[in-house]
Amino acid sequence: MDLCGGQPLRLSSPKFKTLYLVRHAQGIHNVVLEEKGKIDGIGDAHLSPRLLDAPLSPKGIQQVSEHRKQILESGLLNTIELVITSPLRRAMETAVGIFRGHKDINLSDNFPPIVALELCRERLGLYPCDRRENISTRRTCFQEIDFTMVRKRVMKMLYGDKRKGKT
Repeated sequence: MDLCGGQPLRLSSPKFKTLYLVRHAQGIHNVVLEEKGKIDGIGDAHLSPRLLDAPLSPKGIQQVSEHRKQILESGLLNTIELVITSPLRRAMETAVGIFRGHKDINLSDNFPPIVALELCRERLGLYPCDRRENISTRRTCFQEIDFTMVRKRVMKMLYGDKRKGKT
């Protein structure tokens, strides 16, 4: 069995699950970095506070719509049992947009659950675009996502008390 070849490994046993990985669609931080390069008028564009927990760009929203259409047309949505996402806004917008989207008339709430996990983040810390908003804020905006596995303590652990203006 060649695991390095170009053919995907197909296992038919019910003990195996298929894992699909989807990276978030284009975020506004990607656009800013493409337009301004690495440095903007105030220094490193990555450090701009405007990019805190960066949302999707208009192009990113279009990418989500295209992926959703592909998944619906392929019938893949009916086979997915669980969606796991990073708690960053752009990742959650991508997950909800692709796997929930607008309620389709012929799909009758047959959507997989979506769970946020802190460990799914690609980076932690230094840049505002890689920091997330407070989970209580995100729970309000993303009611379709289960945040029970995201712990508030992670933010204190990552950023320390300085994040809230404490010494």
